[in-house]
Amino acid sequence: MKKTNQLYDLISMRNALFYEVVIGISANTVLLLFHIFSFFLQHKLKPTDLIIVLLALTHIGLLIIIGHTATNTFVTQVFWDDNKCKSLIYLYRFLRGFSIYATCLVSVCQAITLSPRSSCLAKFKHKSPH
Repeated sequence: MKKTNQLYDLISMRNALFYEVVIGISANTVLLLFHIFSFFLQHKLKPTDLIIVLLALTHIGLLIIIGHTATNTFVTQVFWDDNKCKSLIYLYRFLRGFSIYATCLVSVCQAITLSPRSSCLAKFKHKSPH
């Protein structure tokens, strides 16, 4: 049987995780900046704009926590005390729940937007003045 190099496997796993975190943070930052600039330039908000900004901020927070955990796991080997570990786990669970909440909220807004006029959701639709 062929033995694999464990150090090489750890380095490749670390690089893949850092690559994922960098791509995720940069993509969510671009999305966040796009919505902020469109708000300041157009002053028109769609119903889903604020929810998407909330979702982008939540995902940036989640990716920062994952990157911090990966840095301490693969690079520095800093000793984790009980309070730091519990607070990071609590913050990760909170942001994950917040992400699920914002995703459900976007789905409800899209269902209201796409619903026909004869639906029971028609009373929640935005009425155009024209």
